[in-house]
Amino acid sequence: LKLQFLYLIGCHHAPPMRRVVCAVAALVGAAAAHGKEPILVWALSRHSIKSVNYTAELGDLSTEVRYAPPTSHPVHGGDKLTEHGKAYARRVGQEYREVYQHAFPAGMQCEEVARRLTMWSDTDVRDVESAELFLEGFAEGCAGTRSWVVADAWTHELMEEQPHGYPACEYATEAEVVALYGGDIRMWLETNFAEELQALTDHLAPASGHFKASGQGCPADAKTRCTFLTMAEKWVGPGSWATYQAGWQRAGQLAVTLVQQFVNNMTYSDDPKSYVPQMAPGELARLYAVGDASFGLYKNPVNGRLFGNNLQAQLLRDVRQAVDGHKSVDGGASRPPQLKYLMAHDVNVKWLADALRLSLNTPGWRQGTSSIFMGAIVVEVNAEDHGAYSVSAYQQASTMQQIRGLGGMVRSPVPLPCLNPFRCDLAEFTRVLANAIHPQCVAPAFRQEVAEAQHGATAGCFSPTDAPDPQPAKEHIVIVEPRP
Repeated sequence: LKLQFLYLIGCHHAPPMRRVVCAVAALVGAAAAHGKEPILVWALSRHSIKSVNYTAELGDLSTEVRYAPPTSHPVHGGDKLTEHGKAYARRVGQEYREVYQHAFPAGMQCEEVARRLTMWSDTDVRDVESAELFLEGFAEGCAGTRSWVVADAWTHELMEEQPHGYPACEYATEAEVVALYGGDIRMWLETNFAEELQALTDHLAPASGHFKASGQGCPADAKTRCTFLTMAEKWVGPGSWATYQAGWQRAGQLAVTLVQQFVNNMTYSDDPKSYVPQMAPGELARLYAVGDASFGLYKNPVNGRLFGNNLQAQLLRDVRQAVDGHKSVDGGASRPPQLKYLMAHDVNVKWLADALRLSLNTPGWRQGTSSIFMGAIVVEVNAEDHGAYSVSAYQQASTMQQIRGLGGMVRSPVPLPCLNPFRCDLAEFTRVLANAIHPQCVAPAFRQEVAEAQHGATAGCFSPTDAPDPQPAKEHIVIVEPRP
């Protein structure tokens, strides 16, 4: 902004007919002077839309509403994408090509696109399909883009949703999970989601507002009405996605199904015996928060500290290699790919956000929502002047309406925990990332470089300006509480 202001002041003295041209050139020049295009774009996203029906376990609760997706919409069972999910993954690829057209301009040869782009995917079918269709949209007209996807044992180890038996790495215990909710999950639920849980109960039992008393988890006390809020929690963990079986979890499955019906562009019936009629996106987002919070029982910071390390270590490696490659370009070394995309799961996105202390916020979704189809954390490494480097972070995702209509994405900067949160110094970013990695809960291939990065981070924690002040004279000493 200072540069733009100075440039525009200079334009004031230009002849009247040239002032507009001067002003435009000033703004462009100032923007170019502020920073160069990124040398690496590293994106981690969730896959596209898969099966829409998570409500098989709700049949014991109510006979008022029967859940099944409309037969007019092709829905594949298991791990595959829906037809709308396939189209959406392709559309997201087109969006990324538009965002990064400076690095991938129209008309670029397919061989050059392939050289500058790396696509890694987990080996699950929904991830591989999402990656392949993303590339079809990103590199339209190029043949053989499906062969560009790397999905093997290594990418699976990076992006798996659970641990791999590394030493000293175990699932969060019940006591640890409860502690994350203030020590009282029941009170936390009542405070944060009482209205949403009752609203979801009403969708399954619109006439009575409660379930039949014989339903699974319903209170034994006949005087207490059975709702998603009053159902008892049962700890079934620790394990992969195994935490609590409760009304909260079952309500979350219903909320997720409602949202997936909407984003899959399904048509809705007025027959309440078929499935719940269409709701406004705002109401869906309010209810979906129950599902996202339910996922959070497993996607918690404790498990993230233990199982999210491989992707963080991979990011650390990729950033370092990008900078080293950029520094040695004049020496003949090849520049690393400018875009590296990793097609993974919502749990991977959540744990990376926790590691980097990112506040996710996509319009149309509750703040902190990480379970957005094709929603990504994007990390950019920038080459600054005088040989310096910086890192910026973005969240790129779509609103519910955009997913439903296959149109557009929202891209917003996300502040990093640095002195300059939107253009973090490379050394500072490396310290933040390295210190978020559990040194024993990481693949052996990463352990040495993680240890070196953490040692460097510790050594570089204090600069000369952080040195303590000289000892004051005794008569001026004031006793204060120690700093935390």
